[in-house]
Amino acid sequence: MPNANTLTEYRRTQVMGMSQSQLVVMLYQGAIRYLREAIGQIRAGRFDQSWQKFDQARRIVVHLYGTLDPAGGELTTKLSALYAFVIDQITVANARR
Repeated sequence: MPNANTLTEYRRTQVMGMSQSQLVVMLYQGAIRYLREAIGQIRAGRFDQSWQKFDQARRIVVHLYGTLDPAGGELTTKLSALYAFVIDQITVANARR
């Protein structure tokens, strides 16, 4: 049975072999998963745990926002606005529970 270090190294190698588009999709999937988990935590009344899930999703979107290429033109402008909106909505959802 593999140990934790072996699994961590496997995951790291797997991620290193991904294309940029695959990495972005992986990040989107992670953010969506954390948001769904946050909703589940809220429904269960575990607000401290929902905060952690919201924060993890927010960190992913902040990372995506920070990696936008300024030379990307209209696409960068639209993604920038979208990411800013999503970050704001995560903050509002977390505050309102």
